[in-house]
Amino acid sequence: GISVSSSNSAKLYEGEFTASDENTINGEGLIAKKIEAARFLSQATFGANPELVQTVADIGIEKWLTKQFNTPASNLSKSIQEVYTICFDLHLERGRDSISYPTRPQAYQLDYAWWDMTIRGDDLLRQRMAYALSEILVISTESNIGGYGLAMANYYDILLSNAFGNYRDILGEISKHPAMGVYLSHLNNAKSNEDRNTFPDENFAREI
Repeated sequence: GISVSSSNSAKLYEGEFTASDENTINGEGLIAKKIEAARFLSQATFGANPELVQTVADIGIEKWLTKQFNTPASNLSKSIQEVYTICFDLHLERGRDSISYPTRPQAYQLDYAWWDMTIRGDDLLRQRMAYALSEILVISTESNIGGYGLAMANYYDILLSNAFGNYRDILGEISKHPAMGVYLSHLNNAKSNEDRNTFPDENFAREI
């Protein structure tokens, strides 16, 4: 003796997700696993398509994490070299002289390479983790290393390769990297000389 009224059936993503009004009664509209998977992927990646949400809902979060831990790291150094070559070829196709083209990858090419790697890469969790680390262990294109795209890409590769590793190892590697050495001015740091009243540059040490 109970009657139920509902809104019209809804369709999302060209009908891939269909919410029938009958699901209000039979309970099939409760897609808790998909909701959980989507929420998790919004935190663990830069975003997920419906296929990835379904995959995580099917296999579970732990299995997906294990798979991601075993997925090889992308390489930003390789990616920026590819972008540099593509841009150089376009430069020549437009009738410009090779002598007017930069002799090394630039900061804007780092942006192209990063986006390409992030969108096309399979190591989704590692990408998100490396980005988080880059917000803590900062170097910047808005500095005197802005014209050294390959150096910055190589620096970022440290964060990618150590994304699931030991923080002490990351600190050790970035402290010896030329990009950080130039950015935080401790490259060629000299010892204290009390006679000359000179002391090491402590900029990097303060940041750590």
